[in-house]
Amino acid sequence: MMPDKSTLRRQALLTLRGILSHRRETASAALRQRLAQYLEGRPPCTLGIYAPLPHEVDLLPLLREMPQHTYAFPVAGAQRSMCFRAVRCPQKELQPARFGLREPLPTCPLVPPEALDLIVIPGLAFTASGTRLGYGGGYYDTFLPLCPQAERLALAFAEQMLPHIPTEPHDLPVPLIFTA
Repeated sequence: MMPDKSTLRRQALLTLRGILSHRRETASAALRQRLAQYLEGRPPCTLGIYAPLPHEVDLLPLLREMPQHTYAFPVAGAQRSMCFRAVRCPQKELQPARFGLREPLPTCPLVPPEALDLIVIPGLAFTASGTRLGYGGGYYDTFLPLCPQAERLALAFAEQMLPHIPTEPHDLPVPLIFTA
């Protein structure tokens, strides 16, 4: 019998927290490089990314490595709502928020959903076919339909890949997943 989503979330979180820091740093650098290659040759665009939790792929060096792009970070609101705000300097413009996350200051410019060209979607686990196991809040599932023009992708450690994840009608797939 397939474990339910809450069981899979607990297992995936334990797996992620068990990845050694050296492995996490090396894989994060490789994944950022894959994203840079994917974006190579494109005009400057607006990317929706996230400030990583300690166990997630570290995307923050992108701001320094690829300064030609605009980077927008999510802000969680009430009732699974979310917006994105532009950040230039994560050290100065991200503040602690709920769930141990870091979010942009309210003074950072709001980025409307239609302005996002690409969104890097976080998750606890993924399948090769694009099924995503999120943290269970439903924020991305609620937000993504607001920006159908945005490409969706995920950067994942190899340890995050599972053969199967149960889905529900509101679960949106991630068409492209880079792994390392």
